[in-house]
Formats: sequence, structure tokens, C-alpha cells
Amino acid sequence: MLDIKNLNDVMNYVEENQEPKITEVAGQQFSNKKLYPVVKQEADCLHVRTLDAIVQYVKADEAEESKYVITIDGVRDVSLRSVLDTKTRQREKLVHASAEDYSPDFGYFLNLETFLIALRSRFVPTDHSVLVLQALGNVKRDEGVNVEDDGISQQITAKKGVSYENETLPNPVVLKPFRTFPEIEQPESEFVLRLNNNIEARLDEADGGVWRVIAIQRIYEYLAAELATEIEAGEVIILG
Repeated sequence: MLDIKNLNDVMNYVEENQEPKITEVAGQQFSNKKLYPVVKQEADCLHVRTLDAIVQYVKADEAEESKYVITIDGVRDVSLRSVLDTKTRQREKLVHASAEDYSPDFGYFLNLETFLIALRSRFVPTDHSVLVLQALGNVKRDEGVNVEDDGISQQITAKKGVSYENETLPNPVVLKPFRTFPEIEQPESEFVLRLNNNIEARLDEADGGVWRVIAIQRIYEYLAAELATEIEAGEVIILG
């Protein structure tokens, strides 16, 4: 039994149960009520950690009509989607690759031991990383360390028994942190290296984010090379 209390209830009931009417005006169709599309159920998106997983997924699909769009959403995010469904105007997200972020904390002073461990474990070795390790490796808090700073480079005077040794920190330093997918060469970029009198060190990014553009380009080149056959056959489109 209908629970109708006032005129508004009557109007709402009539509107909800009224068949929609489609009218065409100047070549465009209009409806007298709001219509909701029936959306087909989508498959669960697979979450992976590598670019190789996306490549393997595409190559393992032997369906003749399968076509994909790969979007490079960021330096650590790549998605594999179906092509546009012309009826529903939707793209199904099938696989999302998200790289682990191993980059250290930039812009903060770290105690020397933590800093040196991060430099060894979270960076690809370069000439500058070796220089920094050598310059800071022998510095100890109890050796009477003095830091001289001219705004460009820093000079460390460390007491060694009865003698003193000077080490000049290079600036800027060119380093390669692990910041994107492991399959590609990690982009190198410039960092400002600073050391304070508490024997704490920090790195600040100094390339204005150019490394991100390089990383995305390398992700694109890697996928294009691995899926060259599929791209040529028109089965895959890569958008960077």
C-alpha cells in the first residue's frame, strides 16, 4: 500500500514511475527525466610492483581483439587500461604498477651514521657518492670537528690525534637515488650537500624536478622496446 501523505508524494510517485520520453531538438536528444547508464561489471584491478609485470600481462593475453592503453601516471605509477568502450565511454583499469619508494628523506639533517647508511643503501654508486663517503667516513663526533662554510662549499677540519686533516665537501653533488622502477636506469640529479656543527648531514634536491621528466621518458622507452611487436600491431598505445 502506498504511503502518500501530501501532493509532493503524489508528484514524486508519478515521476518515478513514468516512462521516459526522448525528444530530438536540432539533432540532439533530450529526455524528460534523468537516466542512468547500466554499467557492466569490471574486473578487479591487479596491483603489481614492476614494469615487467605489465609487459607479461600484455604478452600473455592471446585474445585476438585485446587492445590496451598504457598510461605513465608518474615516476612510480603506470596503469594498463582497456581501450575506450564507445557505448559506455569507459576504460577498464586492468593492472596498476606501483614502484617501491626507496628514496631517502631529503631536506632534513640526519645523524652521520644514518646518512652514510642511506647513501650506501639507497643510491646507485657514482663518483660523487664515493667522494662524499670518503669525506664523511672518517668524521667522528669526539674528534673535535669544525665546519667552515662559504655558502658554496664546506670544509671540515677533523682532529686526528695531534694532527688535523681538511676535507672539502663537493657541491653540488650528482647522485642517483632509487626513485623509480628498478628496470630502468635511475635518473641522476644534482643535490646540495650540507653538514652542520652537530655532525649532521642533509641533501636538498637542486635540479628543479627535471629528474621526473627523465624518469618518465625512460619508462616510456623501456615499455616501447619491450612491447615493440604489440605496438606495431596496433594492440598497445603508450601515453607518457
